[in-house]
Amino acid sequence: VLYGPQVRAGPVHDYNVEEGERVELTCSANSNPAPSQFEWYHVASGERFAGTNWQFLVKRKHDGDFRCIATNSIESGVDQLTLNVQYGPVVQVKVNGYKYFLHRNCQECATIRLLLEVLHERINPAEGDAVTLECAVDANPPASSIVCIINIILMFRTQSGNYTCTAINTLTIHNAKSGSVTRTGRAFTVIDVLRRPGKALITASNTVVAVGGETTLRCTTVDIGSPEAEYRWLTPSSSGSYEERKTPIYTVERATLADNGVYRCIPFNKIGDGVEGVLTIQVVEPPKITRPLPESLIFNTGEISVTLRCEAQGYPAPQFQWLKDGQVIKKDSNSHWLISSEQHPSDCSKSDFCSITMIIFLNFLQPLAWNDKGNYSCKFSNGLQKFVTSSMALSVIHGPVILNERYPSDALAAADIGSTARIVCHVSARPDPEFTWLRNGSEVRDGQSRYVVRNIRLNDKIDEFQSILEITDSVIYDHGPYICRTSNGNGQKQELVIKLQAK
Repeated sequence: VLYGPQVRAGPVHDYNVEEGERVELTCSANSNPAPSQFEWYHVASGERFAGTNWQFLVKRKHDGDFRCIATNSIESGVDQLTLNVQYGPVVQVKVNGYKYFLHRNCQECATIRLLLEVLHERINPAEGDAVTLECAVDANPPASSIVCIINIILMFRTQSGNYTCTAINTLTIHNAKSGSVTRTGRAFTVIDVLRRPGKALITASNTVVAVGGETTLRCTTVDIGSPEAEYRWLTPSSSGSYEERKTPIYTVERATLADNGVYRCIPFNKIGDGVEGVLTIQVVEPPKITRPLPESLIFNTGEISVTLRCEAQGYPAPQFQWLKDGQVIKKDSNSHWLISSEQHPSDCSKSDFCSITMIIFLNFLQPLAWNDKGNYSCKFSNGLQKFVTSSMALSVIHGPVILNERYPSDALAAADIGSTARIVCHVSARPDPEFTWLRNGSEVRDGQSRYVVRNIRLNDKIDEFQSILEITDSVIYDHGPYICRTSNGNGQKQELVIKLQAK
């Protein structure tokens, strides 16, 4: 029996697909004789395809009916399917803006409404404007949720920011495993309210800088304004006039004392000026010693009106200290010293910053005693944590003073039997002292029996000496008192009993 084509279009008659998806339309037919020709036809666009299977990437224009026509020698048969092209939300923002102007020629405020039904990614309303943000959503199927209709009756600078509109729909796609797919679309609008900049804050890489050094100042503000701020700088070197700069950076290079002072920054734009920021920069001339202490001084015991003098120069006026043997001499420590100073500014105008010469004095209020000897130093600094120092050795001519500890009147030494006993006599004297060792009323000499005597100067001490008596292979008979006797022709001889005992 001969019959025309019985056509079936597929994969399904209601074919839900997602935009951008690759689809395949299939066409089959039952007939006798078999179809000699198949053709697909898109009703909406008139596009045709010859063949049973039509593959393509789906676009929105493909939405609608597709017909498949199969033809044999008897007749043609037709079947059709409907392609429903679904897509997630495409979101844009519609802005309605209202501006208020004050007519200069009248005393009343006239309201002029400017309706801006356009799509925006960025808008710049002025403070006082009214703005409505509304989502414009294109989606298939229609969005089930739209979040963002914002009415701002009166714009303020604090309402600047990023605004997001979100729309959600659910696609029922033929090939989806779960049967449905959720899609989300978003649009972003930046509202940047035209406004003057906020309050300025100046920071610096260093607020204290040495002469010849460099510091970089940065002017920032919590609100940079719109349009973005430019900057005016008033500096000690700008002769009282503000300098305009595009950037918020100001660098002081090869600093001089004239760069000392207050730095001011004003952020500004066409809307107006922000609030001024202020920062004080101190340029320091590190101290240098212009009149050092002598390397050494020698005085007599009992000498009066002795004064040490040291001089340094810098800006600001250097702070100072006097030290003896590395220990700071405090101004209020006792009445033995009087510390005083004098300042002498350089010859320049009062409005300028100039080096200051600092002269310092250390006065001995009592007649010099032997223990006033020592290493004296003057030390200067003025804020950069860098000290300069001048030092000297002060000697006092005096007879021997024995420095050994006494228990209570004699000194002690100890040694193990069979070891080398070592007895030390420690003396301060100027000029150099002579030493004599006695045992049981008899002098003990170097090289005698098991005795070794060595006399040394202590290089790290002013006018201090040691005489060392060593006894090799000591025995219990060696225990007992030894006398150290010393003199230097200046005053009476001094002696000390040192008792050697077992450890």
